[in-house]
Amino acid sequence: MDQTLNITAPGNIPRKPQRDTYSYLLPIATLIKVAMALGILNVFFQNFALFRYLENVPTLDDPPASTVAEITTSVIRNIQAPLRAREKKFLTILEKEKGFANLLYACGKWTHTVKRGKNSETVTDLTLEACYPYKLRTPKFEIKYDNHDILYSYRKAYYNPEGELAQFSPKSTSLQILYFAPTELKVIGEVGPEKRGIRKLYGKPGHPLIVSEIPVRQLNWYFLICLVLSLGALVYFATSFFFNYQTPLKAKFATDPENYFIFDFTGGSEYLVIVLMVLYLIGTALILYNVDLTHAFFEDMKLVFLFFGFFVLEHISRSIECFYIANKKEKALFLISRGYFSMKIEEITSLANLKIYIKSETRSKGGVLYRLRGSYGQKSVDLTDTYGKRNELDEIEKEYAAFISPRMV
Repeated sequence: MDQTLNITAPGNIPRKPQRDTYSYLLPIATLIKVAMALGILNVFFQNFALFRYLENVPTLDDPPASTVAEITTSVIRNIQAPLRAREKKFLTILEKEKGFANLLYACGKWTHTVKRGKNSETVTDLTLEACYPYKLRTPKFEIKYDNHDILYSYRKAYYNPEGELAQFSPKSTSLQILYFAPTELKVIGEVGPEKRGIRKLYGKPGHPLIVSEIPVRQLNWYFLICLVLSLGALVYFATSFFFNYQTPLKAKFATDPENYFIFDFTGGSEYLVIVLMVLYLIGTALILYNVDLTHAFFEDMKLVFLFFGFFVLEHISRSIECFYIANKKEKALFLISRGYFSMKIEEITSLANLKIYIKSETRSKGGVLYRLRGSYGQKSVDLTDTYGKRNELDEIEKEYAAFISPRMV
């Protein structure tokens, strides 16, 4: 069989385009992609503002008042501060059993998994939060700040509850610890005047107060990486509307309606695309809401990578096609199925043997669906997806009758 099909001949016979389920789902995927692009655009502007803010921030030991600067401080915790007995025990056990040093804050979440039929569910048994008050000092003065617009250097650890930690919740099988245990912190903000050996740092709109273990130059490097990644994703998003991964075949055949008649249905790799998109979106949602990273810029990178992956999936998927085509030159009906990496062209039957008719299907709730079916000998194929109205298939049937004129058979 000759699998090289002539798709370049011009034609001018008007024909109403058919729509299958896949062609309705692709615009939905595109809308999701646009929403994701807006999210990345927000990431870009946030990181751009932070990058510009920190670009020229100096590191000073004793900055003048009203100067925006980075000050390196030592962390001094007050372990004599009154805490609830349970909170004090929690922090003490973490330092003794897990080796945490200079622990200022910890939040533990004890969980276990419950089987519910074929599914499993994670149940939170206990959440315990505890912290020591602390001071930030330089050799010359103490630093204070208001608790807003702050980027903390939180860290995470996961354990199987054992020893004394298991006593807090004996039935739990997993323990997540969010903790903050720095020995040195960098404070970035607008410096106030010194009063009684204390200097206060402030944040303001567009210039947040930042408290982190990461030096300002390294911090700004991370913001720059976020900028580059988000800009690259946005450029790909924009160009994907103008460049196809592969040239659409149906569009080429549609330019010659005198020799080709397309029956559009959802099949082949199109089902794989639908499954992959659904799984990708579910996976993205689970990762975004359940996988927490240490710093805000790592969260931004995570979002950009996940959304960029969907951009690529949606872009490539627009070139995935599956349809039947009546080829008047070859006088045969072909099935064309193009996947991600391969394309199959299969001759089904001659047009002289093909008989098309409308088949009705009664649904369980009493409604009726219709589809166009083609029969040849003892075999048959569904040429379209189901339609809710018969008149649309009547129109396709009439168009095909006009196409398959008596002079051809």
